[in-house]
Amino acid sequence: MTVECSPRKGYLWVDVGERLVVKVPQTDRRRMNCCGAVNPLEGRLIQMTTGEAKASAFVRFLRRIIREYPRGRVWVYTDNLPVHKSEKVESFL
Repeated sequence: MTVECSPRKGYLWVDVGERLVVKVPQTDRRRMNCCGAVNPLEGRLIQMTTGEAKASAFVRFLRRIIREYPRGRVWVYTDNLPVHKSEKVESFL
């Protein structure tokens, strides 16, 4: 998940035929990226925040999972983000 610190323009509900656009100044472009995993059987949570959404950050997160579960099989479900399928992640796996 990525959270931005700067708002973007948005649209509001208005009367039929009208379109109101709310413009907000772009003052800050910082982001916070969050990764999380949960063990559904035990309820244990692993989480990490980072300022980047890159393959190296995802590999760090996978290493945290491995430290928590050093033995056994781990299933990780991800979305279709290119970072999750990158060469760096593939070589780590």
